[in-house]
Amino acid sequence: EVNLLSPRHESHEAEEAPVKKKKKTGCYILSTLILLFCVAHAYGVVMIVVGGAQVRGAIREISLEQAVDPVELQVISKEIREGLHTVQSGLGVFFWTRPIPVVGEHYTALYLGTRAGIESLGAVEELLVILEDSFRAINEGRDASGSFDITAEDAAYLAASDEAREEFLRSLSHAAPQLEAAQIHLASASEDLYKIPELNLLPEIRSAVDIAYDIMQDVLHGTEILIPIAGSLDTIAGIDDPSDWLILFLNDTELRPGGGFLGVYGLTTINNGLIISLDTSDTYSVDVFVTNEEGYHVNPPDPIREFIGSDNWYFRDAN
Repeated sequence: EVNLLSPRHESHEAEEAPVKKKKKTGCYILSTLILLFCVAHAYGVVMIVVGGAQVRGAIREISLEQAVDPVELQVISKEIREGLHTVQSGLGVFFWTRPIPVVGEHYTALYLGTRAGIESLGAVEELLVILEDSFRAINEGRDASGSFDITAEDAAYLAASDEAREEFLRSLSHAAPQLEAAQIHLASASEDLYKIPELNLLPEIRSAVDIAYDIMQDVLHGTEILIPIAGSLDTIAGIDDPSDWLILFLNDTELRPGGGFLGVYGLTTINNGLIISLDTSDTYSVDVFVTNEEGYHVNPPDPIREFIGSDNWYFRDAN
């Protein structure tokens, strides 16, 4: 017979009690971690779904009237941006999937694409500020001219009043800061899109990203061109005073360092955004005044002397 109350049995139970307690505590901790993991990932999925629904809903709200209203477009753009931020927050929960082959690469592509979308919307919002300022300037110029009933045909640039056109061009001349901010957003979005094709993605996704990247590059290039134009638009358009300009027409079928042979030139005067006069002629009509003149001599660059065989430098070879 075994004495259950013997000192040896009591000692054995005393030794097993802490072990059981540790196992029980470990189970509680593991269960809690699993629960937190599931809750966090359920939250991430909900955020992605809610953000995606917000983006889709905002896009579906765009109507023809809203498409030409910069204020409405700004509201919609902010809604889409908020939706993308929500999606991005949800994606952050799944960061641990990055090292997993294929799955991690598609996760990274989705994350970069979302971030590129947010940056693109930042550029859109900057451009909408320019559009809103332009609309406001046109309305102010229209009111100043006393013309209130403007039809769709009258809204054309050439049919606008001098006051409306001047205010419109002046507003665009102040748009360089917004264009520069948009350029920064577009460059960041373009950089993110550039990284995506390096991943091992499905062909359909890769093709869509390539198309988006090409469009982004075109828009970025256009913005880069517009920035210096906007900074000097008041001078180019002759807003305060008429501007006189020399226009050079280059024939690219006859190569020259500037892009082509300078065969025709034009003289134009621009006032308040309108071309007042434009006179064109061939460059030989200028050179004829000095050709074979004994008192005229300008040493040409060595390539002109070597390849064209001319010992004089004429207007037609100026570029």
